[in-house]
This record gives sequence, structure tokens and C-alpha cells, in this order.
Amino acid sequence: MAEILKFSRFMKTKERNGIVAVFNSLHPQPVFIDKETWANFIEKKGQGENGQAISELLVSQGLIISNEKEDNMAIENIRQEYEATNKQVSILYLVLTHRCNFRCSYCFEISYEDEKREGEMMSNEIAKKGVDLFVNHLKQKREENRRCLVILYGGEPLLNKKACVYTVKYVRFLQEQNILPERTEVVIITNGSMITKELADFFRNNKVSVIVSIDSYLEKVNDCCRVDKNFKGTFSRTMKAIELLKSAGTDLGVSVTITPYNVDSLDKIPGWLKELGINSYGLNRLVGSTYEMIGSNMPEEEYSAKAVRQIVNCFIEARKLGIYEDRMGRKVNAFVSGEFYPTDCGAYGEQIVIQPNGDISICHADWDYSIDSVKNANNLLVWNSSLVRKWKERLPLYKENCLNCEAIGICGGGCAYSAKQCNGSICSLDIEFCRHTKEALDFLIWDLYEQSKNADR
Repeated sequence: MAEILKFSRFMKTKERNGIVAVFNSLHPQPVFIDKETWANFIEKKGQGENGQAISELLVSQGLIISNEKEDNMAIENIRQEYEATNKQVSILYLVLTHRCNFRCSYCFEISYEDEKREGEMMSNEIAKKGVDLFVNHLKQKREENRRCLVILYGGEPLLNKKACVYTVKYVRFLQEQNILPERTEVVIITNGSMITKELADFFRNNKVSVIVSIDSYLEKVNDCCRVDKNFKGTFSRTMKAIELLKSAGTDLGVSVTITPYNVDSLDKIPGWLKELGINSYGLNRLVGSTYEMIGSNMPEEEYSAKAVRQIVNCFIEARKLGIYEDRMGRKVNAFVSGEFYPTDCGAYGEQIVIQPNGDISICHADWDYSIDSVKNANNLLVWNSSLVRKWKERLPLYKENCLNCEAIGICGGGCAYSAKQCNGSICSLDIEFCRHTKEALDFLIWDLYEQSKNADR
């Protein structure tokens, strides 16, 4: 073994308290070896006590290879697998309006100054054409068990209640006719201010999941950023909506934006949600140039470091309480499965975004990327567009510098919108997301070690 011992370029190591975690960055399933044994293994090139056993283990993990072709084949196989499954649209965003009755200081929507576009409301006709385009994509590769999402988005989507109600009814009708898959879920993301008992009952009866945006259990902290057009706080209105939705028995989740004002108390969110009877939530870091919009005295670098740590801390607290957090949850799922996680966003051929005027795009955060219009695009397949092909170039799977990263296996590339806002190009790195992913990987590796150690006792 000593003569042919060659380590894969994807072999990475981490060391803590006398233990070395050895793992393949493409599929981070770590092997834990005490530091002295590992040093001896390296020094003797796989010979000596335990050398053969360790070598066999590393070979099985793709960490010891015979030549570089094995590494090249490993990454090529992942690319081919991704390409084979990529042409499967499963998410439809309907941006019912860009208007909003709130003026949250960090919202990317208010950074657009085109009042005409802001004022547009999606018509029922456009909503129907958007859903029909979604159906046409699903027909290309129908999988009965596939989970599909129709997301009603804004601005504040309930300012366009007419299109909201119409879309929900139309989607459920198509399900009844077996035109849409059984596992088609409808989600609305709202600030909650326009929720009534009538709407709450409607959402429950039609199995619509409602995600309410709120940033803290403390009114003064929430209202630092989440204000209405008159700059008045919104906490009490949002809490009233949550109570209405709970009373109606609606499927309810919460969306929390991480700000300098709530970052220090973020790990208290899971306990608060548990008391409310809410079992799922999502954390959203500030993206692009929105940090500059909120007027905080906290240096951005300090905010970033705290946000990264608190995402992990929140996961730890939420796990204790049986609450699912989406941002870390995706990393955990990728880590546990051992499968390469190619994208953290659907904008690479897996989602369609319909703007209020019928424009078809791939990013719900950025209006600049239009492919066509639903008014004349009945046969469009979004994954064939040059825009999607261009965006895919930014994925870690295709970037040489990302291939050397220890966290590539659970990454997914972050937010193209944020990368463009901060660095001028969608193909640049989403630096804050990189930090989060590396922090998440470090936690997951050593958390696994602690769990395995406790299991052996």
C-alpha cells in the first residue's frame, strides 16, 4: 500500500481535542481517528499498526485513489447526475404584486423605484397562464410522488386577494382533475396584516400553508425594521394574524430575517415558537446591499459573524424542541444523506417566477432577469433558456476554486442576487453564504462525533 498511497484532492481533515476528522468534501461522511494514530499513518504511508484497516476505510470513502482520473470521474459523475435530474421544475412563484403596506427597511422590494411596476397587480388571467405553464413543465417528466410548490409572493400578496383566492381554487381544481400532482402544496408568504378570520378559514379549508414574517418575540426589536408606510410598528398586527391563523387550525410557519437588532436574541426564537405551537420556521440573512438600508451602528463584519454563529445556535435549540429550521435543515439533510447538494436555490432550471405583468423569470428577488411572457410562451421550457445555462456557471459544481472547498458537498452556491448586489456579478461568490456553510459543516462534523461517542457509552 505504501507504494501506491495517493490521497484524493477531495480529502479534507479537521482536528479538535486530539481527534482528526477525515472526510471526502464531495460526500462529507467523516471518519474519526485519534491524532497520534493519524500522524503515524501519514508518516508510515499506510504501513504499521492499523495501517491496512485505515487504508481500506479511506479507499471505500474515495480518499485514497490510484490516480487523478478517479477524482475527475467522481466530479464528472456528480455533474452528470445533476444534469439528468435538473430538468424537473417543481416550484412556481406567482408574484401577485410588488406593492406592500409595510416598509420594512431591509426589503429588497423597496429598493426598486419604478412606481408603475410597483403598482401592478397580477390578473386572474395571468395567474392562470402561470399555473398552466407550470403544468406544462411538469408534463415533460411526470412523477406522481413528486412534491411541488406553488408560492404566492409579493410585496404583500394579500393586497391582491382576488388573484390569491382564484389561484388557490384553480390549483386545487387541477389536482382534483389529476392534472397537478397530489403532492402539490400551496404556500403564501405574508406580513399577516390583512389576515381575517374568513381568510384564515379559507386557507385551512384549502390546505394552504401560511408563512408569516416576524423578526422577534420582542415588540421593540421586531419594530426596529418592520414598520408600515407611516413608520409605525407592526408587531401587534402580525401577532393578531398569528392568533387568527392558529385559532383556525391553519398550517402555520414563521419567517425571520436576521438583523443587527435581533441577532443577539435569535436563539430565543425556537422557545417562543414552541410556546405558540409553531413547529417550523426559516431564518433569512440580509442579502445584497440591504444591510446598508437599515441604518445600524453594528459593523457589517460583526453582524455577519454573529449571524453565522446564531444560525447554528438556533438549530441546536430548535432540535431540542422538535422544531424544524429550514436554513440549517437543508444542510443537515445533505450531510446526513451523504449525497452531493448541487443547488441551494431553484433558479437553475427548477423554478418558474411569474411577475405581475406576466413576465417569466427565474429569480423572485430580481426583476432584471426576464425570459419571456406567459402571454405568448405556451411552449417555453425554462431549463432550455440561455439565462438558466448562464446562471448554472456560478454553481460550485462548475467552479474550479469551489471544487477545492471543504464544504462544497453541502453548499449549493448561495444567492446569485446577493452575489450580484455585493460584487457586481451573479458568477461571483456569495461570501456570507460561504461563511455560513463552512460554519455549518464544522458544527455538523463535531456534533456527529459527540453523538457517536455518546452512543458508544
